[in-house]
Amino acid sequence: MKKILITGTSGFIASFLYKKFEGDGYDVLGLDKRLPSYKAITNYEQVDILNLDALKDVFANYKPDTVLHLAARTDLGEGDTVDNFKDNTDGTKNIIEACNATNSVKKVLFTSTILVLPTRVNPNHDTHFNPESPYGESKMIGEQDIRSTLKADWVIIRPTSIWGPSEGSHYALFFNKIYQNRYFNISGYDPKITFGYLGNFYYQISQLLEQSKATGNVFYIGDYEPVNVRKWAQLISNGFHARKIKSLPFSLLKCLALIGDILINLFKFKKFPLNSYRLSNLTNDRIYNLEKTKFFAPELPYSLEKAVDETVIWYKSKNK
Repeated sequence: MKKILITGTSGFIASFLYKKFEGDGYDVLGLDKRLPSYKAITNYEQVDILNLDALKDVFANYKPDTVLHLAARTDLGEGDTVDNFKDNTDGTKNIIEACNATNSVKKVLFTSTILVLPTRVNPNHDTHFNPESPYGESKMIGEQDIRSTLKADWVIIRPTSIWGPSEGSHYALFFNKIYQNRYFNISGYDPKITFGYLGNFYYQISQLLEQSKATGNVFYIGDYEPVNVRKWAQLISNGFHARKIKSLPFSLLKCLALIGDILINLFKFKKFPLNSYRLSNLTNDRIYNLEKTKFFAPELPYSLEKAVDETVIWYKSKNK
């Protein structure tokens, strides 16, 4: 039986992958500095990836065949520096060292980010970098270290905007706003965005791990058809209560975004809901080239409609 070690299993993607791989018959170990908040995660070690000695002990005792490295600090680090993203830089170095010291490790999947480049920019090649945030810079450093020092076979993935039925997703807030009739479209804007559904995400990475020709490559992960955001939101609303979603004027949101810029940049607010960067993401297309991923994982199991239905059912079960 193949043994898979997954880091970051307190996060919504890693916890979902743990359950899926275990359900498909793999021996899976979760690893995180926090205790798992999900009852389904029963085989785990509470270890900080910055603690190299403890990390090496876990690897030596478990002897994984495959390592999925998802543990990371994931905020953009607005007003911060890359020096404060040691989970992503030093933590990844420690994962590499633990893998190199463990002969059983044959393949490593490193989770990077689309933000190693500016938003909406597709790479010219796998080592095309130009991060605009400390988070993006920290993931660029992780990619470079994987390439230069990891002895095992590796695959690097750059997920797009991933959503689906798993605890902790920031898209749960999106579903919640629609459920509570607090979500609005933006008048005059109807962006198309490359999102990725969790069920399709699992299928894609499982295919990349199984195919030797995928080794040593970087893959963008997401659904192959860009999602029309208005259509997506209305499908979710239909699943809840079939109410038509209303729109707010762009001018109002622009004013709120400018206020957010001032509060974040001058007064160091960290959680104001809107700024110019976020407003740009809400009003512009964000489409990524997934042809290389599609070659290895051609038939996604979930359509948008099926994905919405599954997530709405899950959401309702959690909010009875």
